[in-house]
Amino acid sequence: MKISLDKLFVTLVILGAFLFVIRPIEDPDFWWHIKTGQLILQDKEIPFVDDYSFSANGKPWIAHEWLSEVIMYGTFKAGGIAFTVILFAFLALTAFTLSIFRSENRINLYAIGGALLLGFILSTPVLWARPQIFTLLNASIFIFLLDRFIKTERIRNLIPLPIIMLLWVNQHGAFIIGLGIIGIYILGLVSDHLISIVKAKDRFSKIINKSIFILAGTLIVCSLTIFINPNGSKIFLYPFQTVNDPSLQSVNQEWASPNFHERTWIPLAVMYLSLIGFGLKAKKTISTTNIILCVVFGYLALLALKQVALFAIVSIPILADLISDVIPFAPGNKQSKRIVIPLAVISITGIVVLIANSVFHLNEKQTAFMEQFFPVKAVEFIEKEGIEGKYIFNSYNWGGYLIWNMYPQQKVYIDGRCDMYGADFVTRFVDIYTTKPGWENALKSDKIEYVLVEPNTYLAFGLLEQPEWKTIFSDEVSVLFQYNNQ
Repeated sequence: MKISLDKLFVTLVILGAFLFVIRPIEDPDFWWHIKTGQLILQDKEIPFVDDYSFSANGKPWIAHEWLSEVIMYGTFKAGGIAFTVILFAFLALTAFTLSIFRSENRINLYAIGGALLLGFILSTPVLWARPQIFTLLNASIFIFLLDRFIKTERIRNLIPLPIIMLLWVNQHGAFIIGLGIIGIYILGLVSDHLISIVKAKDRFSKIINKSIFILAGTLIVCSLTIFINPNGSKIFLYPFQTVNDPSLQSVNQEWASPNFHERTWIPLAVMYLSLIGFGLKAKKTISTTNIILCVVFGYLALLALKQVALFAIVSIPILADLISDVIPFAPGNKQSKRIVIPLAVISITGIVVLIANSVFHLNEKQTAFMEQFFPVKAVEFIEKEGIEGKYIFNSYNWGGYLIWNMYPQQKVYIDGRCDMYGADFVTRFVDIYTTKPGWENALKSDKIEYVLVEPNTYLAFGLLEQPEWKTIFSDEVSVLFQYNNQ
């Protein structure tokens, strides 16, 4: 392959994207995920009831991410945080890189690289080592294969879909997106078929009609594949129950809509505006299917932050094609190798060195992050004092960390599994945490003996004013209170 500046640009974007996600894991759910993976491998069974908490102990729990958790713990055990981060960064990068191969543009690599860079930047806030990355990867593969089928009409492109769905339904609860993607392609073909009938294009209508039936059969097979999981038919309703759970937005910011007043989401706004602007200017006709994909996933991204990465992989090739149409580009043939080759060597080597440096210092950065945002010293104090089997009310974001470090000796009040706890319980937690009227009685009725929260919370300030509660540990990150009714 001849080296050119445009190819170098795309290469640097891909390597730079990889560098962006080599960072400490901030997702608080990571810790209970790897604990679950550890227990599955250790006990050779998948949990069906909660045993992590004392507040919901024995309650039915659909561990829909069990396969992801096994993989996460396996990589964590094999190579620690660094290996886990590298693996999930590679999976995310694969999902994004695969999206550019759906572009009809094969010449303007600057447009492809620019769209890829924008898509990756707007997705960075949600790209961590987490089960959701499998949904991102599987969705990207689904769209790629379906796109290939539409262009080539070769059924072999659809054969992997049921296999991927079998993995997907055991990796993450958003597997239903796969069925939705197939449905969108069917809808796009049906729309095109109806338009072709109106325009009396009989030959085109027959081709589309055949593809519709093939995709409908694929949808049925993939739907049946969903039931191959430890939870059987229960898993099918899980995504709908989760989306309709009002408690999620109250404690999990990822289920909230993006706030475009924050700088973090400016790239997302740029993507929306770029698609609209270039779409209005371009003469190129975007396929019906791509329009539906863009509208549906664009809407989902507006509903929940965690969906922005899916919108990115859908919109990247569309934006690249629109840019290429509005700003035509013809690669030059007079690029001097004396300039391009040294520039490629220096720039690629520089990014690789930065990646290696990030990996080398990753464990150190992870430790510093944990000490800054998690109750590391408080947990050490609890273990030192022999506090076990007590009813400890804990901060929501710390539940997973406490499970990883103290289970089974100590169980938690709450963690990131809002779907298992239910809306009523999560609301109860929020009311206590924010000291709404009656919070003192709620703590007593839940038989709470200790409270572990951040020092600057309403609950911490409220407990300081209660004579029956005394501070037994505190630092800049956490404060631990003990109840004393004597």
